[in-house]
Amino acid sequence: MMKRFLILFAVVLMLMATLTACGGDATPTPEDTDDTTSQTTDDTSTDDTDSDDSNADDSEAEASDTSDEASMDMTEASFEDSGLTFMVPADWTSWGAGNQGSLEYLYPETANVSVRDTASSNNLYASAFGDAESLEAALEFASQQANNAEPTVEEYTSEDGRTVLYTLYEVGGNEAVLAATDAGDSTWATVFASATGEDGLSEDAINTILMVAASMTVAE
Repeated sequence: MMKRFLILFAVVLMLMATLTACGGDATPTPEDTDDTTSQTTDDTSTDDTDSDDSNADDSEAEASDTSDEASMDMTEASFEDSGLTFMVPADWTSWGAGNQGSLEYLYPETANVSVRDTASSNNLYASAFGDAESLEAALEFASQQANNAEPTVEEYTSEDGRTVLYTLYEVGGNEAVLAATDAGDSTWATVFASATGEDGLSEDAINTILMVAASMTVAE
């Protein structure tokens, strides 16, 4: 009986030794698994960043290529008696002659504009306007006659070198600009514009009005 027990015990020991020898170490360690996952994540993150940078560059390139170049169509007008000519934007609406000889226009959604040669300016401001010894004196006199007793005189120079003097003030609660120019041979002429909206006159609107004044030229 004892002999059988010893034989059985020996067999059990042999089986345990065999199982231990077959265990191996081929299974990846936790360290190996973490390294592999980390590398994959880093590569993906780098690819996404490169893609975003590329898209941003494309957007910037498209924005820098966009430009807005607007040109203004102009049309010529003139006073029948004096022959003085000037240019106005083609989209201005002409109301014809005013009751004192001015030529009246509507600057759409911006202002009512009166263009005056020396004669029509004299009709409004008195003959002392046309007799003024300088352009500044002519503008100051016209401003005073228009209830702008102490005008702040500013200067505008057109692209072709013409000088216009002007002053900004309020008329009936609306912003207005009065400009005077030498149309040639000390022939003073004026442009007056009164804003039609509560927002007044923008810088672009004022420049357009002054450009009209700078174009006024006496007949040769």
